[in-house]
Amino acid sequence: IQLALETAQQANQILAKAQSKARKIVRFGFVTMSASILIGVITVPMVITWLPRFLNKLGYESYYQGLATSEQSHMESALQKLNWALMLKPGYPEAHYTRGTVYEYLRDFNNARYDYEAARLSKLPQSYNSLAHLDILKKNYPEATQLLYQGLKLAPNLRLKSVMLKNLGWVKLEEKNYADAEKFLRESVAIENQQGSAHCLLAQLLEKRVLKKDALKEWQKCLYFGTPLHPDEKGWMELAKQRLTNKGDK
Repeated sequence: IQLALETAQQANQILAKAQSKARKIVRFGFVTMSASILIGVITVPMVITWLPRFLNKLGYESYYQGLATSEQSHMESALQKLNWALMLKPGYPEAHYTRGTVYEYLRDFNNARYDYEAARLSKLPQSYNSLAHLDILKKNYPEATQLLYQGLKLAPNLRLKSVMLKNLGWVKLEEKNYADAEKFLRESVAIENQQGSAHCLLAQLLEKRVLKKDALKEWQKCLYFGTPLHPDEKGWMELAKQRLTNKGDK
């Protein structure tokens, strides 16, 4: 009987220890699970906020590599990253704008316009300028003018303002309103003198006004400040080379 009592007592002690250990394990597990849930609750919104911005940045970098190398694979990579950014954050204006820029380079103007319009819904200033650029290419000059005036009110910096004024000058040049064209182009270069496009357009304007010497000076600046990576400036720089090569023939 004594042995049985001792055995029962030992068994109770072992059971008590086991229950105590089990309770500790359960408490540890609950704390760990709670911490994991809390970290998840905190981390997921941070990732959703941070990752689309990061993907947009990577998309722009791939786009720029595509410009520099003319390799289609970089543009495809840019679109893939930007699509992911927009899946994670639908309506993300910066990603729509960057994707529109890629589509415009690929001359997919319908998709470019869609993305620029999506960015404009959030009043992203540069989207007004890019939509106006598409309208200039399609010779929709009144629409381009309206967009540029709207964008100028939102321009957050002088650089963007200079580009918009340049495009206004381009519109007026195409409309043969040379006085306003020169006014806007001069305002553009007064803000940003190293913008190749403005000098290229000024050179064309001065040719129209038969100011050959002044035009040649602007063609020189067009060639010096322009970049062949810019879709408009590439053609204008070729024209500048022709003008500067032939200047002694007349």
